[in-house]
Amino acid sequence: MFRVLCCLLSAVLFPILAEAQGHRLEVAIHGLEDSTIYLAHHYGDLQLMKDTITLDSKGRGLFQGNELLPRGLYLVVFPGKTSYFEILVDEDQHFSLETWRDAPASKMKVTGNTDNEVFFNDLRFIQTKKEEYTSLQAKKERLEEQCAEDSTHRRCDSIAIINKRFKDINAQVELHRGLLMEENKNSLYAYILRASENPKIPPAPRDELGNLVDSNWDYHYYKSHFFDAIDFTDDRILRTGIYHQKLKTYIETLVVQHPDSIIKEADWIISRSLENDELFKYTAAWILNKYAKNELVCMDKIYVHVAEKYYMSGMADWVGEEQLKTIARDAMKMKPCTCGSTGRNITATDINGVTRSLYDIKADYTILLFIESDCGLCQKATPKVYDYWLTVRDQGVSAMCIAMDLLPDKWRKYITEKGYTEWINLIDPEDQSKFRENYHVISTPLIYILDKDKKILAKRLGADQLPEYMSFLMKNKDRM
Repeated sequence: MFRVLCCLLSAVLFPILAEAQGHRLEVAIHGLEDSTIYLAHHYGDLQLMKDTITLDSKGRGLFQGNELLPRGLYLVVFPGKTSYFEILVDEDQHFSLETWRDAPASKMKVTGNTDNEVFFNDLRFIQTKKEEYTSLQAKKERLEEQCAEDSTHRRCDSIAIINKRFKDINAQVELHRGLLMEENKNSLYAYILRASENPKIPPAPRDELGNLVDSNWDYHYYKSHFFDAIDFTDDRILRTGIYHQKLKTYIETLVVQHPDSIIKEADWIISRSLENDELFKYTAAWILNKYAKNELVCMDKIYVHVAEKYYMSGMADWVGEEQLKTIARDAMKMKPCTCGSTGRNITATDINGVTRSLYDIKADYTILLFIESDCGLCQKATPKVYDYWLTVRDQGVSAMCIAMDLLPDKWRKYITEKGYTEWINLIDPEDQSKFRENYHVISTPLIYILDKDKKILAKRLGADQLPEYMSFLMKNKDRM
């Protein structure tokens, strides 16, 4: 009897459970009858298409499937893909939306999904406050024009009243959002709002005499708490655009723009992202790709580090074999000439046919310039580098210009006619010294700066950057 009852229950419950699986998003958009619309979702800074449907003669349609959609912030995109409205897709993926084309957010009616009801109610509230703010701003600007002409105008006092009203509006929005997050603390929308906020900086600590303990308190606090609201176990944040912007802002503006500093912070963020496979994948890939072809001084060192530590170690298990080979090959080409490494020796023939060696140069600094005599950019950069070097060659700065040319006679004519004869000119048509590989010369002109021990201090400098960078190095010689 018990087994029969179990079978009966299974037969009854199975259709209900099956129906609850997957996603079913009913939409009705008045004004888009017989039109094609799209469902997309955010992923980092991208918007990825997920589905396409054609609405019927009453503007109704259905996005549905047997699989649950990856949770996050989605877009219902109108024909032409120039306008859209956003919706939240979380655990409950069976609900309906009805709206009008001309004002989809303000006229939205949601059935069967509390999170989206809260979302659109909030959008409407924020829109009314925005309109109020804009109206007051226009009024304030008119008053400021009048008061600039006549400061005794009877209505000038109204500017202070408007400024107070601005503060009141901001306070209302902050209170409204605070209550919303408290009352819906476990919802996707509350998480989005929390994650979107920037750290609120408390007063800086002071010692017993009232002096600031840390003069950079605001920066240090803001930076150290920047990711506090991000749950690194939850990959929904990837499909909102928030995580991408946080990651980009942190790396590009809050971290000191030096390769070693960026590497340290990149490791810290990636270590946090390891709590979720999707976040780890996105974080490591974004940092790797950002510095894959970065033209800033020394930044390829970051690519090499991330490639070796996370990709070549086998941690990036989402990468295919061929792609991994490409990443590893590129990293190994860059590695010998990253900043901080010792530049490898170059032995080649000078303009008089004499063999010269980079390692024979005895100078505090050596400027390495790689050129091609018929390269247009080289012809613009070389005179700038040469003229600058002439001004500092008596200050412990040597220079070596290595040509990529394959025709020595043509190269000698170019050097002689241009008068670049005071520095060391070398050519190695058969690349016996492997300088193309050892210094990753894939384009010209290319400028390196080496110290007295031939350690690479800078690379990929522009000719116009060289004087300022050299000046910095020479002024800070004892600190480096």
